[in-house]
Amino acid sequence: MPRTSAFVLVALLATSGCMTEPEDVPLSGTWTGNATEDGVTISFVWELRESGGVIAGVASFTLDPVTFTGDVTGSYTHPDVRMTLVVHFEPSETLDFRWVGTRTSDDLLSGVLHDSDGGQFSMTLRRG
Repeated sequence: MPRTSAFVLVALLATSGCMTEPEDVPLSGTWTGNATEDGVTISFVWELRESGGVIAGVASFTLDPVTFTGDVTGSYTHPDVRMTLVVHFEPSETLDFRWVGTRTSDDLLSGVLHDSDGGQFSMTLRRG
């Protein structure tokens, strides 16, 4: 194919929508992941609602045999994700987690979980 014809074909495909970037899918849904601290695995379930870059929802984590639940808030500006999970144990006692990472695919978030004691743990979250 002559060079000019190839250029015209590529230009036509690009303008017809065949070569557009994938659409940014909202983060809403159920995401799961694990963190390991001192040989103990903590399982997390994040139930997220995202609209216009604002994240809200609930999350729970299990430290066998007890499960704790708290409120999630955060922000999403593709591909950056920031979330805070606050668990209330008693009226004056809370445990805070911050998850900071990036969206690496529609159903995968990779980042670091920070706890209120200064601990940091790699955590991949998967939707589904």
